[in-house]
Amino acid sequence: MNAPFELNPLLLLLIVLWTLPWKAVALWRAVKRNELKWFIVLLIFNTLAILEIVYIFYFSRRPPKNAKAKRHPPLLLNHPEKESNKEKIIDALREWKKINPETVGRLLNVSDSVAALYLEELAHEKKIKSARKNADHPVYHLN
Repeated sequence: MNAPFELNPLLLLLIVLWTLPWKAVALWRAVKRNELKWFIVLLIFNTLAILEIVYIFYFSRRPPKNAKAKRHPPLLLNHPEKESNKEKIIDALREWKKINPETVGRLLNVSDSVAALYLEELAHEKKIKSARKNADHPVYHLN
């Protein structure tokens, strides 16, 4: 005898296989866009992926509310070599005139992403300036 709300196990499996990828992508985008309210709503409510699909294809494609606000680079944590590393970058720029994150990474023996943080922080402090607007291959020079 079947209960009125008992689901066929195969149907339940299909629902899970349909919903899970949509929910994962929607939650990932909400986290990436720093949208806590959307994350909570998407995590709690199960709408057979309808809400997730609407979020993915509509809401997550809109610019964030603070998109026009000036973006400040994430500052590097304070450590004993931070200021000396920034001076090494400035000295290298005096000699080479231009520098990119890959070169800074080799110069300081750090990853390219940490090197990019150093360059962004120096640019934020107005000690250097970006010479090229291409985000894939930024080049910096002294002000």
